[in-house]
Amino acid sequence: MLKSALTVKRTLSTGEKVFVGKLVENSKQSFFQFDEAYLGAHSTSLAPFNLKADTSLQVAPRGPHYGIHGVFGDSLPDGWGLYLMDRVFRQNDHNPKEVTALERLAYLGDRCMGALSYEPELDLLDESKESIDIITLGRAAVEEFEGTEQGGRIHMISACGLLDAPFREPSLDYVDLVKATRIMCSVTESQKLIKRCMFNYLTVNQDDHSKNFSFLASDADNWTLSPFYDIVYSPNPYKEHMTAFGGNGRTPKNALDQLAAQSGLSSKKAIMVMVEEIFETTRSFSLEAKHLGLSPNLIKEIDKDMVEKFKAL
Repeated sequence: MLKSALTVKRTLSTGEKVFVGKLVENSKQSFFQFDEAYLGAHSTSLAPFNLKADTSLQVAPRGPHYGIHGVFGDSLPDGWGLYLMDRVFRQNDHNPKEVTALERLAYLGDRCMGALSYEPELDLLDESKESIDIITLGRAAVEEFEGTEQGGRIHMISACGLLDAPFREPSLDYVDLVKATRIMCSVTESQKLIKRCMFNYLTVNQDDHSKNFSFLASDADNWTLSPFYDIVYSPNPYKEHMTAFGGNGRTPKNALDQLAAQSGLSSKKAIMVMVEEIFETTRSFSLEAKHLGLSPNLIKEIDKDMVEKFKAL
């Protein structure tokens, strides 16, 4: 457990680091407090739906982010990364079960995904021992859409961190996600999310959990959807999406009116136009997949699934 406060900083797109606030913990829970000067320059919270933009001491929920607020939980690696981190701790005589989430953030320091960094960095490791640099695993993703040409970063939050929606279980619904996007971003961005929703459905990307949707904030805290990522054919054995369509995990057919209403579209006909456009684009899949060396059987299976999904609407 950390005995002193952990300073949270945000790297702007210019590369400048600004003081955001402080994290503290006791034996039972953790807390965050915004810096008054930061709020003077940024009237919007780092996490608009679950962190108030004021200087009060805000207690973190116990779940699903290891006892810290979701926006800071996003700084931690996912399951595999945590496993590798635990391995390093064990190699250096530290029991991972005794390392708190705040200590993990302190260990990561300024090597986290996104624009947030944590000080002072905590050296949990014996430098005389050989260790594994697991932090570099996220560098490619940072450079992909969180980094800037000026050496700065763009603040990012996942739907998991924004809505406290666990990513290891079905905890999210596209109707709610579209609504959240409209409120935090814009009508245009919410309609873009609907298109991604329908793409996931048509291409059988059923691993559409809450970590696979993210939002980016400009230095002026204008929010947009992040670039689309983790988009791959990934059928679930139970044929269910991780993110539901108006309560249905298999098909958006009966949720189209709800989705349209939440995004300012006049009717579900506008969504069906998107569907037809996406489906038409996928008609070149077989040829492209063949050029990439996919097996004929797999190509046939994927194409068959996409056709079935389209016809089911």
